[in-house]
Amino acid sequence: MAGKVYDHTVSYFRGNDRAKWRANVPAYRNLRYPEILPGTEMRFESHEHGFEYTVHVQPHARPDLRFRYHGVTALEKTHTGDLVIRTAKGHFTESRPVVFQFIDGIEHSVESSFEIVSTSEYRIALGNYDRSRELIIDPVLDWSTFWGGSQSDNSKILKVSQDGHIIIAGNSFSTDLPETSSGFGTGPGVNSSGELSYRDAYVAKFSKDGTQLLWSGYLGGNGATDDEMGWKGLAVDAAGDVYVSGYTMSSEI
Repeated sequence: MAGKVYDHTVSYFRGNDRAKWRANVPAYRNLRYPEILPGTEMRFESHEHGFEYTVHVQPHARPDLRFRYHGVTALEKTHTGDLVIRTAKGHFTESRPVVFQFIDGIEHSVESSFEIVSTSEYRIALGNYDRSRELIIDPVLDWSTFWGGSQSDNSKILKVSQDGHIIIAGNSFSTDLPETSSGFGTGPGVNSSGELSYRDAYVAKFSKDGTQLLWSGYLGGNGATDDEMGWKGLAVDAAGDVYVSGYTMSSEI
């Protein structure tokens, strides 16, 4: 069920089949999906602070809620209880769920947490609550970002430091990644024809709110340093120092 509509529209021109093109598609501020489960409604809303969905569970309904992301490579729970969703193009974060009930006009919090079921699926575990009253589950999407250059880039490992910063590592054919650390490698190599011949690894660190790239750089030399061939680990200590290990064909890293 559609809700409030934005002033702008969205158009999709994909492929060369005009029959599949769509123009002036309305963009909605909020949407409602009633009865996703018996007695359970899901609501989506976009606003200036991010994207949010809420789940409304009617009295005596069973909130057996599981969520699955398509196209993700991993899910990770931070020490603060937030959920990091990792994809090949970037990552985004869902805040620890806020669950509450209104009893006699007063909001009462309900204990809750994310539980990872698989690399793409999670559920929201709930503590005790009054099943005779409506239950509202309110996670928030904090931020998302795209990371990469003009060629093929892969993100393979993600860690969250104790202060909430996001560190990712992967490999890339791109020579134009947003690089901030000149002491790192120089990027993927080219053959005598000027074609990219191997990937180099990279490591990047983002601020915990996703608004800043704190540092990034290549790791590589005269041969492939490819995480598909041998990324073994990424770790962050209590001081925020980053440690990586892996496999390389380079002799001059």
